Amino acid sequence: MVNESESSRIPQYQEAAKSVFDTLRSKEQGEKWRNKLVIHRDS
Repeated sequence: MVNESESSRIPQYQEAAKSVFDTLRSKEQGEKWRNKLVIHRDS
């Protein structure tokens, strides 16, 4: 028998993982843009 509290927590894990992934992806994009700006400023 499946524990309902366990199965009801899975969507929360997925939401948390999704938000973390989105944060990392946006941070990665930010790093790329910052590197472009630094390179452009130096040249």
